[in-house]
Amino acid sequence: MAVSSIKVDFTPSIFTARDIRYEIPALLTNPSVKALHLPTDRLDDACANCILMILERDDFGPCIEELHLSHELVPRENSDRDRRKHSESIFTRIVLALKHCTDLNKLKIAETTFTANITSAVSSILYDIKSPRSLVLRQCGIDYKAALKISCALASNTSVQLFDFSNNPIGDRGVSALAVALEINTIIKKIKLSGTHLGIEGAVAIALVITNNSTLEVLDLSRNSIGDLGSSKIAIALKSNNSVRQLSLRQNCLSDVGAMCILLSLYDHKNLQTILECNHSIRYLNLSNNDMS
Repeated sequence: MAVSSIKVDFTPSIFTARDIRYEIPALLTNPSVKALHLPTDRLDDACANCILMILERDDFGPCIEELHLSHELVPRENSDRDRRKHSESIFTRIVLALKHCTDLNKLKIAETTFTANITSAVSSILYDIKSPRSLVLRQCGIDYKAALKISCALASNTSVQLFDFSNNPIGDRGVSALAVALEINTIIKKIKLSGTHLGIEGAVAIALVITNNSTLEVLDLSRNSIGDLGSSKIAIALKSNNSVRQLSLRQNCLSDVGAMCILLSLYDHKNLQTILECNHSIRYLNLSNNDMS
């Protein structure tokens, strides 16, 4: 008889550090647990050691397939420096332990303040880890420098198929660094860059990815500011692409001109030649919440 999978979520604020410390050991003997949501800032050493045992050993305990980590760092002026460093250390140890977790399919890190140590830990597992197909780094305060380091590691990664950088202020330079990685990486199929402060320069970099990458299927650029010029660059690139199936340019400061550039790249009925030169792979397009009449 098949055993149903269980998701254990400790992130709600009702779970105190003491509650988590009491519940974590029970996970060691429950093979049904497949998804685990952890607020690492509420873990002590005893909890962390149990989690490390679960992740690093495959001869007993649950096989975690989906891991969600959150880590809210208290502002420096209101926190004890030693407590803050200890909390960050626990987070880093858990991330590095994923090198031994062969069953992991999805890693999501959200609402976390990325420090230099956390960035290095995430980059390290991208170089070494082989199993997760989905990597979500959403709303982590990742800036250009952190994005550059993560992108360099992602370039040679052979497992991640979905990568989500949404709601991080990486800007055009960060997006350009990721674009260079996507010129090399031929595994990633889905990229989400919603709310990443993407402008015209970043749009140009993404246009090059669309032109040269033949494995990308889903591209989410929503809630940015590529404008009409950026959309025109993407429109040109779409004409030479036959892999992208879904494209979102929602809320990107597009006027009728920018929207028409995208639409004409998908269907231009001037003559047979222009029809043949259009993109024929797009199945979903979102242009909502722009400045169109």
